[in-house]
Amino acid sequence: MYRKINSTKDRIISSARAIFWERGYHGTSMKDIAMAAGCKPANLYNYFPSKEQLLFEILLEEMQMLISSLKHLEDDETTHPIEQLRILIKNQTAVLFGFRKSSKLLFDMEFEKLSQAKRKVIVQLRDQYDLILRKIIRRMIRAGCIPETDERMAGFCVVSMIVRSRIWFSPKGRLSAEETADYLFNFALGGLLGSRKADDLNRMMKELPFNPKTVT
Repeated sequence: MYRKINSTKDRIISSARAIFWERGYHGTSMKDIAMAAGCKPANLYNYFPSKEQLLFEILLEEMQMLISSLKHLEDDETTHPIEQLRILIKNQTAVLFGFRKSSKLLFDMEFEKLSQAKRKVIVQLRDQYDLILRKIIRRMIRAGCIPETDERMAGFCVVSMIVRSRIWFSPKGRLSAEETADYLFNFALGGLLGSRKADDLNRMMKELPFNPKTVT
């Protein structure tokens, strides 16, 4: 699922993502962004009072979209926890792959450019995401799907794998976005499974309502 650019504000944000990645935050001026977005620099300030605010809204938008796609899983005690993991990975990849690849590492490289107050807002959303993922892993443990594990560390490993996938993912590549999400799901589940054999996992997965692909 790829996000469409529908307004001047969207166009400014899209242009800023690309230029921030190409030139860095400090190497980019509001004039550069305005030129890339096809508008006058003065018009930029009608939407964003500062360059920092523009960076903040870029990062905030992605986190809000991600949380909104996963919020329903936070207190879900009825859906099978393995299916919840599949939904989380599928929804997260849909959000990540929907943004321009050129913005793939803005969180890594430019996050510290934000003021402490703005960083706090982003971190709170990150914490909310981490909590949802840890709850899913905890449910998987309680249901006997996976052995006991450090939920926090397991969550960090899963999310890192998903986030980094957009560095190398290409819509023109061998695997589609959906196939890539399936692969990541199987890989994550295999890692969480630990010492269990693949045939035990396949037997368990066949009992699930969404009929996922089995592992080899």
